[in-house]
This record gives sequence, C-alpha cells and structure tokens, in this order.
Amino acid sequence: MHLKYGKPRSVDVPWSLMEDMWTYSLHQREVRRQRAGQVPTALVLTELGTEFSKGAVVDAMKAIEKKVGFPVRAHMLRHTYGTYTLSALRKSTVFQGEPLLYVRDRMGHSDVQTTAIYLHLINQLDAQIVLAHEDEMDMLFANGGEAQIAMGNR
Repeated sequence: MHLKYGKPRSVDVPWSLMEDMWTYSLHQREVRRQRAGQVPTALVLTELGTEFSKGAVVDAMKAIEKKVGFPVRAHMLRHTYGTYTLSALRKSTVFQGEPLLYVRDRMGHSDVQTTAIYLHLINQLDAQIVLAHEDEMDMLFANGGEAQIAMGNR
C-alpha cells in the first residue's frame, strides 16, 4: 500500500464494522484468497482473490461520481473522516481528550495547524445549518403569517 511519506496512520473503527470485517476475513476473504492461490497482504480482495489495484479504486470512485454528479475521490473520505470525527468529539459529553489533538494523531499530521483546517470546515457546516434554518423561518412567516395560520388549521 502506498503511504504518504512512508508514514502509517491509524483510524478508529466502530466495533460493529470490526465484527463485520472479522466475519468477512474468516469467510468471504478466505474463499476469494483460495481462488487466486496466493497469500495477499490486503484485507479486502477482488472476486478473483487479488488485491485491488489503485486503478480499480479510481474506477470505483468514477462510477460513484457519475451517480452523484460531482467529483468524488478516495482521498475525500479521509477529509470526511477528519471533519466529522472532530465535529462529533467537540460535541461529545463523554470524550476526555482534546479533539483537535486526537484527530491530528489519527490523521498523521505533524502539525496541529494542518488539522485545524477541519475546524474551518465545521464552522462552515454549522453556518450552513443556521442559514438553512433562517431560510425556513423566513418562508414560514412570509406573507404576513399566512403559513402559520395555515399550519394552525391542520
């Protein structure tokens, strides 16, 4: 696997996904591995039992891109993980650590300022939610409260 700067990173995986991956590795992966007659190092294998090539991953992302209508790259999953993990940890009432440092370590960033970019993204997402709420309120009370009266007649 290609690693940026040769530096491995760790990602926390939900317990339920770990159980699913364990089941896959014991059953489906073993069947696929036997088809190829090799001992691959990758966890997820193709139907033929070989490791996915970088081109195969790119092709999968292109297929998704066609369906959703906007550019999709595998690296975007990394940014999504960073953004949503940081957001969830900042809102958590049980997390004991510093969210920014936790995500920095998981992302493999050498400088916390790199991770801080995700704070900007979170603030943008929060601002979009507030604006959407304001738009809904404006629409609700547009036309002199007619929408409110109509809702009360239901």
